[in-house]
Amino acid sequence: MQCVQGISGTRVRASCVGARPNRQVRGCQRGVAGRAEAPSRQRPDYVPHHISDPNYVRIFDTTLRDGEQSPGATLTSKEKMEIAKQLAKLGVDIIEAGFPMSSPDDFQAVKSIAQEVGTHVVDGYSPVICGLARCREPDLERSWDAVRHARLARVHYFIATSPIHMEYKLRMSKEQVLRAAVRGA
Repeated sequence: MQCVQGISGTRVRASCVGARPNRQVRGCQRGVAGRAEAPSRQRPDYVPHHISDPNYVRIFDTTLRDGEQSPGATLTSKEKMEIAKQLAKLGVDIIEAGFPMSSPDDFQAVKSIAQEVGTHVVDGYSPVICGLARCREPDLERSWDAVRHARLARVHYFIATSPIHMEYKLRMSKEQVLRAAVRGA
């Protein structure tokens, strides 16, 4: 996994430095063929930037966008739709469906996922469908146009903040990048 410095419209805070993995499965029951099955839990209502149950872990999946970053890993719109449906069946909370500004095909795939998967409610649950956008008005509008049909729609925006990216890719000063990030919010 590669970490990239940046300012993002989504912030995740986790206390994991020095934490040891918990390998025990607590509160599970044995099911078919001795496999552990997690007890059913009530999913808390989706409220952006807040989880009412401190024991609940919100799952954010980027397979449909970030999964295509590997050389040779491309998905058709049909494959993206099938993956999105399976992610929803698994109970994934947030599905980042793509980067609508990247191509007309990606825009259409994200829009179709928002219209089909993002409007389908099962047991009171519907995943948040989001699109990725750079901190530029045309990107933000294009992403919103793609996801707005979902019951729970969201746009994630980003801008590079490493000195090399700011100087050579964006050709912006630190102050200009900060202003662009605030405007995007």
